[in-house]
Amino acid sequence: MLSLVSFTIHVLYVMKVILAILDKIAHPSLSPHAGNDKHHKTFS
Repeated sequence: MLSLVSFTIHVLYVMKVILAILDKIAHPSLSPHAGNDKHHKTFS
């Protein structure tokens, strides 16, 4: 039972990390709520 819980936590953590990485590579238009101004200031 404990291994199942830890496995689920690991899967959720990996998914969250992958989504964060994809959000970093993605263009600001794909993530309008994730700090659009920050992206524009960085790229301008």
